[in-house]
Amino acid sequence: MPNRPIWRLVETSAHELTAAGRSPFTRRDLISCIQAIDPSIGADSINPIIQGVTDNLKGGAPGAVGRDILHSIARGQFVLRQGSLDTPWEYEEPTLSKPRVRNADRSDHYLPTLESELRDLLIAQLAPKLPEIRLESEGSVQYSLPSGRTMSHASDILATKAGSAKSVSIELKYRSAVTDQFKARAYDAAHMKRTHGDRILTVLVFAKSDTGISIDRARDIGHEFDRFYGDAVQAFLEPAGIIDELACEIGDFLLEG
Repeated sequence: MPNRPIWRLVETSAHELTAAGRSPFTRRDLISCIQAIDPSIGADSINPIIQGVTDNLKGGAPGAVGRDILHSIARGQFVLRQGSLDTPWEYEEPTLSKPRVRNADRSDHYLPTLESELRDLLIAQLAPKLPEIRLESEGSVQYSLPSGRTMSHASDILATKAGSAKSVSIELKYRSAVTDQFKARAYDAAHMKRTHGDRILTVLVFAKSDTGISIDRARDIGHEFDRFYGDAVQAFLEPAGIIDELACEIGDFLLEG
């Protein structure tokens, strides 16, 4: 395992994301990159460090505060900090480039390198098929615990329809080898279902790459979700097939009645 402090891993991951054209990036982007380096580090350990190394956010882990690696440009959106606190901040939208990969069983695809990139591709493919439905990345769903406390879950894709109390919460996993991440999302799915009942449909989408757990293993861990879609990542880049199935599932739930 890499023997580096977490703030250094945040710094390394932020540079890698920026070099790959993924700027601004999200907390989840940083966490995914760090856990690809060291899967033993949990999100609960990473989040306070991210908070502490962001120059315009308060709080965070004491050992990280003041290192000023990141700058927050919007809620949940970060870029690498340029210069000192006295330097005027300038931000330019980067041009996204994706590596081209040829698969023997399918046509050429531009495979995403990050989970957030795949999420954006899925939204872009689903949106034309669901014109009446809003597809929000990292949409928040509140749920209650038996203790009475309220928790918040950030759905990778939250589908809603104006005037309806229903929602579809989609959790996306891509290139993940950490089973605890799947278990944590299944925990959220179970409590969202207990809180919202028939007003919510929980969906786990697992895009399998050449790394990570098996599709069957992901299905077993995600048994708390109402629906499971698992296939090779290339299947989720086709305009039809599994994307059509997912669009129909979302539409049938939100538009029925």
